[in-house]
Amino acid sequence: MKQITVKIKNVYGKDLYYPVCQEAKRFARIVGSTTLTPRTLKKLMFLGYEVIQEQPTKLNFRNI
Repeated sequence: MKQITVKIKNVYGKDLYYPVCQEAKRFARIVGSTTLTPRTLKKLMFLGYEVIQEQPTKLNFRNI
């Protein structure tokens, strides 16, 4: 199964889906936006893509 990775950010109370991988960025360019809508993500899932959410990482300032 093909996968795309997105990062979810809450902006002013609304979840926005930002593309992370190259494939997701390519779809965002096709729809003419910097984000992907839930409707677009559902259509991609219908086409056989699995949508993966990027997990936030914890910063470690001890190594800096």
